[in-house]
Amino acid sequence: MELVLDGLKLTGIGLCAVFAFLILVVFIIQLTHKAVKPFAHLLEEPAKEPVRKAGLDQRMVAAAAAAIHLHKKS
Repeated sequence: MELVLDGLKLTGIGLCAVFAFLILVVFIIQLTHKAVKPFAHLLEEPAKEPVRKAGLDQRMVAAAAAAIHLHKKS
């Protein structure tokens, strides 16, 4: 019985340690966000790629239709 209580104590200590660490990480991330926010204008925006129109390749449509037909057939 003593081993079970020791195991429960160790589990509780471990869970509390992990929870405290996660809270610490959240606060560090928030602090970092506040510290970096004034410098956001210095970051470059990524270049936008030209938008391509999605055209259907008739061979791909035929291959997909054939694959669906074969799948339903088996």
